Amino acid sequence: MLMHRQEVVFLFLLAFCYFEAFGSGATLPIEEEDALKQISKTLGKENWNFSADPCIREWSWADPSTTKLYENNVTCNCSFQNNTVCHVVSIVLKGQNLQGELPAELVKLPYLQQIDLTRNYLNGTIPAAWGSMQLVKISLLGNRLTGPIPVELWNISTLKYLILEANLFSGPLSPKIGNLVNIDEIQISSNAFSGELPTSLGNLSSLKDFRISDSNFTGKIPDFIQKWTELDKLTVQGSGLRGPIPPGISSLVKLTDLRISDINGTASGFPPLRNMKSMRTLILRNCNLTGPIPDYIWTMKDLKNLDLSFNMLEGQFPPTINKPKDAKYIYLTSNLLNGTVPEGLLKKGDKNWAFSTTGNFLDNDIEEDTFIAENVSRLIMPDFDLYTTARLSPLSLTYYGLCLWNGNYTVKLHFAEIVFTDDRTYSSLGKRIFDVYIQGKLVLKDFNIEDEAGGTHRAVVKNFTAIVATNTLEIRFYWAGKGTQSIPYRGTYGPLISAISVDPDFTPPGGGNKISAGAVIGIAYVLQERGSLLELVDPKLGSEFNKEEAIGMINIALLCTSTSSPLRPTMSSVVSMLEGRTVVQSHISEPNLSTNYWNNKSIRSRHQRLHSQEQSQSNSMDGPQTGASTSASDLYPIIMDLDFLNHRE
Repeated sequence: MLMHRQEVVFLFLLAFCYFEAFGSGATLPIEEEDALKQISKTLGKENWNFSADPCIREWSWADPSTTKLYENNVTCNCSFQNNTVCHVVSIVLKGQNLQGELPAELVKLPYLQQIDLTRNYLNGTIPAAWGSMQLVKISLLGNRLTGPIPVELWNISTLKYLILEANLFSGPLSPKIGNLVNIDEIQISSNAFSGELPTSLGNLSSLKDFRISDSNFTGKIPDFIQKWTELDKLTVQGSGLRGPIPPGISSLVKLTDLRISDINGTASGFPPLRNMKSMRTLILRNCNLTGPIPDYIWTMKDLKNLDLSFNMLEGQFPPTINKPKDAKYIYLTSNLLNGTVPEGLLKKGDKNWAFSTTGNFLDNDIEEDTFIAENVSRLIMPDFDLYTTARLSPLSLTYYGLCLWNGNYTVKLHFAEIVFTDDRTYSSLGKRIFDVYIQGKLVLKDFNIEDEAGGTHRAVVKNFTAIVATNTLEIRFYWAGKGTQSIPYRGTYGPLISAISVDPDFTPPGGGNKISAGAVIGIAYVLQERGSLLELVDPKLGSEFNKEEAIGMINIALLCTSTSSPLRPTMSSVVSMLEGRTVVQSHISEPNLSTNYWNNKSIRSRHQRLHSQEQSQSNSMDGPQTGASTSASDLYPIIMDLDFLNHRE
């Protein structure tokens, strides 16, 4: 997580105070040393070395091996009384899986300015006694803390940073929150806060960062946000608030990161954002927006992420627009836009890409996202090999079953939460919540794999009946802003699916035994070895077909179904081969496949897996993504009829 300039300055000043007096012979008062002993006991911090002075930077008090997820530092200011007395001014214990509670004994450190207990396993509530302190920063992200925020906390007029994300806090926010007149950041996403936002929040004129995603708030997005003219980042995703986005948002001209998504309420036009010249991330997804996309969006020179998907935006793409110069990701899927996508949106960027999913994972500081999860613990459930990997999506993942017979099908969705752990660490505290649609109908709302399965690394299978009326089956997994986004690290969120199986609830035309599509591929391999590929052609055609074209088409199909991803051609290569611009090479049967391998038992074992180790790619273009691309190659098994295949007339 990137820090604001003010926070960097604050931390620098703390370090400066320490280094000024290092080696000066200053000592820590015995009262504060005793307080540290009590604090260590309450937190469950067992490795502080009290035989060493906490202020001399001995390793147990100041570990130099700091990372984004781990830090162990107690900082003192030793400039008091002519550099003879030290006082503890900062305690940072990040990523240590501490098992205790928040220590009320902090009040015995009267000069403490910062308490950072990010990513531990602490429980209990925030001590009301903290309200009497002169704290500047409180960070408790990623713990098991509960209860409402004590009203005494709102008395800390010195507080600049309040970070309570990813806990179990609940209840409404007190109107006294408006007393935090010096506050810069409020991050309270992924809790169970409820009620309407108090109007006193409008008093916080210095606010620069406000995040309330994944909450249970009620009411509309308030008009008073227009008073936050210093705001740099606003995140309101899956918060419970209703739209529309108030027009007063136009006053927030310093915004660089605006994320509003999944709000209910009446439809409204695009909010006025013309004067936000420094915008880098703009997400207005599923906000009931109507009308055209304003032309000025395409001239935001610093914009890198643009997501306007799942709205009702309409009109044609203006033929002369260009994508924002540095934009890496653009998502416009599921709108009412029409016309030809301008060359400016498809023009080559800094790399080629292809995704089977819509969206990119934000805030993870990773250049290339990973869309395949691998299990972090040993799996012992039946058919565990189905769950060793899973496909991830940061927004929307859609599968299509194509060319199916019309009728009713049983869809089985296989899930297992393999990213979060099942232990007493902060990695176990994540919540993955998403929705599932089949044929456009919501079948699972706020689905939590871990809750449904009774823990992580346990399988849960959900069965549904899907009606196929137009020969196509659509299964979509959608992230609606719910769940944690920072456990075990930032950028961990969104749908996860381990496997999908689809079976007809009827006997397909022709009757007879059913085998999977994988069996048909196996039969094709055998016929290829025999030099008899034309036996796959429908006998109804007789001799009225071009044999060379038929063999070419079959060879292309075999290339596309290869179990080795490097052998599978890209979509552009397939089109080139179909159009005759590229020579179709005969697919070589894989050496480990034989007639005996393709029996029904092997087929069912192999082809009920959803994912290969490789990321499947169904579409490729240069430049930023402009919509969802999908892959059906992960759908196993699509049941076919062997008797129909062998006895066509």
